[in-house]
Amino acid sequence: MPITLRVEGARNLAVTRESDAARVRLTLGGLEAPAGLELGWVHQRIEREAWVGAFNSDDWWFHTRSRGNLGWAAIGVGRPVTLRVSGFLERRDDLSKDTRRWRAELIARLPTP
Repeated sequence: MPITLRVEGARNLAVTRESDAARVRLTLGGLEAPAGLELGWVHQRIEREAWVGAFNSDDWWFHTRSRGNLGWAAIGVGRPVTLRVSGFLERRDDLSKDTRRWRAELIARLPTP
C-alpha cells in the first residue's frame, strides 16, 4: 500500500511579517492500491502576505489568512470512474468560527484512444 508524505513551504521575501505558508499532505493508497482506494489528509496555513496578489477569490477553497484541514476518501483513483468524498475544516484569521464543508464528487473519464 503506497504512502506519500509531502511538506511544502513558501515565504514572501518582499514583506517582513505574515509572510509564510505551509502545507503538509499525507496520502495512503491511490492508483496502485486495490480498487484505487485512497485516503488522505492535508493541513494548510497561509498567512496574509504569503502570496503576492490574489490567491483565491471566494470562500470555497483555501485562501490566504487562514488555516485548516482537508480529509478525503476515494475509490477508483486512476480508473474510468472515481468517487471521492471530502470534508473541510478551515478558519480564516479574521473570523472566530470554523467553516465546515462536505463535498462528494463522481468523476468519469473518457477512454483514451
